[in-house]
Amino acid sequence: MPKETIEGVVEDIIFYNAESGYTVLSLHPNGKHTLTDQIDDEVVVVGKLVELQPGETVRFTGTWTVHKDYGQQFRAEAMHLVTTTSDSVQRYLANGLIDGVSKQTAKQILDHFGANAMEVLDNSPSRINEVPGLTAKRAKQIANSWADQRRSRKVMLFLQNYGITAGLAHKIYEASGTLFALSQLSMDGHIYAPRPTLVEKTSEILGVPAELAESAITKLAKTQQLISLKHKNGPSGNIEILYLPAMYQNEIDVSEKLRAMVNAKTSALKSGKAKKAKDIDWPAFFEKMARTSKVTLTEQQQDAVRAALNNKLVVLTGGPGTGKTTTLRAVIGALDSIKAEYVLASPTGLHAGPGTLCASARSDDRKNAPDACRGC
Repeated sequence: MPKETIEGVVEDIIFYNAESGYTVLSLHPNGKHTLTDQIDDEVVVVGKLVELQPGETVRFTGTWTVHKDYGQQFRAEAMHLVTTTSDSVQRYLANGLIDGVSKQTAKQILDHFGANAMEVLDNSPSRINEVPGLTAKRAKQIANSWADQRRSRKVMLFLQNYGITAGLAHKIYEASGTLFALSQLSMDGHIYAPRPTLVEKTSEILGVPAELAESAITKLAKTQQLISLKHKNGPSGNIEILYLPAMYQNEIDVSEKLRAMVNAKTSALKSGKAKKAKDIDWPAFFEKMARTSKVTLTEQQQDAVRAALNNKLVVLTGGPGTGKTTTLRAVIGALDSIKAEYVLASPTGLHAGPGTLCASARSDDRKNAPDACRGC
């Protein structure tokens, strides 16, 4: 039987399997179809589809079949959302999927934008603020929820166009959202995320309940698309932490390189300078620094400066504004006080330009410095 296209408003979802996407629904056609000359006969549509809601206007492409028990059905192979009628728009808006939209609110939106309401909100969700009677808080809630719902729907439809079932499309969407959430956290400087943090971030990005985010994380960890660690002596106590595999490997590689540097026989300071470093009068050094530079280091910063001169390797970490640069300037001052040679380098070049820390480096060291420091 040749393929046909029918269009209409979803009246009711008779059956839906979230895993496979198999759907049985009743459709109120917008016009005639080849099966009958009658207009507006209710049609039963079956197929593996993205989850639909009553009130949505949908265009289906497929073939007519006859089920031995249930009679004539339209077996859909593809679908396209075309919600345009006032009645279908109001039903969709009031179906409970959009946060902050009651039946009364749906009517307000429809009265203001008319049958083009969905197109307006798809293209400019912020225009919800134009609807009379909505508070700014309610308008923002609706705009955010609308954007989340429609974004996920578009992704599902895109995936199904490539033969991916609805159940698998949901899994792909949740997995990609989780990985994206962890990538965003890494951009903020986090190597890993405690599970509760990742659940919250994933839920926020996808606009799905926390339980779905939990499920997606569990599946990704089982397939090792996320690295999961949990032990009582871990960085977050007894809370499970999750890494992107690349970040986990980076941390392992860095730790191995640091261990190799610590175990190397060479010393960071020549023997004479190392002895001078141990003999520094630290209280006097910090007091002079406070007096001449108008900078008073915290106890933790002072410990870091002492550690830098008395150990072969020191790793100084901290977020923005925690005093790393101030501490490093103190380390340079201490090295200058014993006339030690040193080289400064910055992988990004952000802290090694002219007029910054490199300005403190001695001229005879700069010629040996990496590119990030040359020209200081």
